[in-house]
Amino acid sequence: MQCVEENIWYGKKRKNKRRPFRSFIVIAILVFAFLYYSFIISEQIISVSKSSISSYISLSVNGAVIESLNKSVNYSDIVTVQKDVNGDIAFVTVDNVKTNLICKNLALNTQKKLSEYEEKGVSIPFGSLIGLSILSGFGRKINLKIMTTGNCTARFNSVFKSVGINQTLHAIYCIIDSSISLDIPLTSTVIGASSEVLLCESVLIGKVPDFYFT
Repeated sequence: MQCVEENIWYGKKRKNKRRPFRSFIVIAILVFAFLYYSFIISEQIISVSKSSISSYISLSVNGAVIESLNKSVNYSDIVTVQKDVNGDIAFVTVDNVKTNLICKNLALNTQKKLSEYEEKGVSIPFGSLIGLSILSGFGRKINLKIMTTGNCTARFNSVFKSVGINQTLHAIYCIIDSSISLDIPLTSTVIGASSEVLLCESVLIGKVPDFYFT
């Protein structure tokens, strides 16, 4: 009877020694999984997502240009050129209200297009999630629904460029700045892009002053 009790006590003691070891293994696995996700998988998701989101931004801007600028913008509609008695250009005036309105419509339509692409998510090959460059691009594609928050702003820019003797090319651009906040578990990043859209241009004949009015 005494031997049986000693065996039972020894068996319990041996099991108690295994429990801390098993707990240590479980904790080590959880810590490794957390670090692997934070430094490997999340970085791979962001890296692959950047190219897709940059493509979304480009397509959104192109779509907004087609919808907003279905008719070409005439240079004379937004720019006034005044010459002096000698035929030289005295001043150039840009209609600030009209150009800002055009840029605002472009920004709003770009934002609208971006919201449509946000619902598609991002497709990432399974091999890219492992973190090894040799496996990047391989495997079945996994579609990730990633939370994104887009923001678009637009402004116009006037550029003068000499193209010949007493000839100056005056071009007006709308610059659309788009940024998307990419949010995934435990991390987030902002992906931005700037697109330049030509609104109108014209060649000015004569001497051009060093300033213009808006």
